[in-house]
Amino acid sequence: MNAEFEKEVRRRQAKLLREDAEQDLRMAEDHIEHGWYSDSCSHSQQAAEKILKAFLRLQGVIAKGHYIWELLRKASTYGVEVEDLRGMPESSHASTWLRVIRTLGRGLG
Repeated sequence: MNAEFEKEVRRRQAKLLREDAEQDLRMAEDHIEHGWYSDSCSHSQQAAEKILKAFLRLQGVIAKGHYIWELLRKASTYGVEVEDLRGMPESSHASTWLRVIRTLGRGLG
């Protein structure tokens, strides 16, 4: 594969992941409005995972798994600065994941 083709494939894959993340984000926000907080947390975390995977895909990395801290660590090697989230549980509050998603999503256009 030539470099331009590979770049286009990565861009399209990242776009699909971003679109999925945006859908999860809308669902999370809708769940918050209805008071379904545990469901909102689940969708928020899924959205955060997908937006991180989209960012990493643009960097040429195929990220697998659902461990958000590993995805954040990998993203940080490409200059992503995320507030210090150490000590926060994996299934933490939805608003934190919404903040991560919005921060990274801005850079994905």
